[in-house]
Order: sequence, then structure tokens, then C-alpha cells
Amino acid sequence: MPLCWQQMRGVEVTPLSQHSIEPLVRGGLLFGYANINEHDILLGVQKLARALSRF
Repeated sequence: MPLCWQQMRGVEVTPLSQHSIEPLVRGGLLFGYANINEHDILLGVQKLARALSRF
């Protein structure tokens, strides 16, 4: 898994479970992108896709 996190450098996500009062049926990620331009959002999504493709 270390390679996965290295590929995601600069991409920050939060487990959705941190914001849930009750256990979730399935996992999820929370993305915050309000202060990021479209180009950087695209780069972040591409990094995340590469990292997740290993699973």
C-alpha cells in the first residue's frame, strides 16, 4: 500500500465514516475541492484513479 499513497501525494481525502454517527453499510471517501481550480481537480482525480487501480 505505500506505493498507493505515494502516487496520491497532494490528494487528500477523508473516510466518510469519520462523519457518520452510525456504522456505514459500505465505505466512502469525502473530497473537498471548493478552493481548487478545475485543472488541479482533474490532476487529483487522475492521481486517485491511478492509485485505486491497484486494488
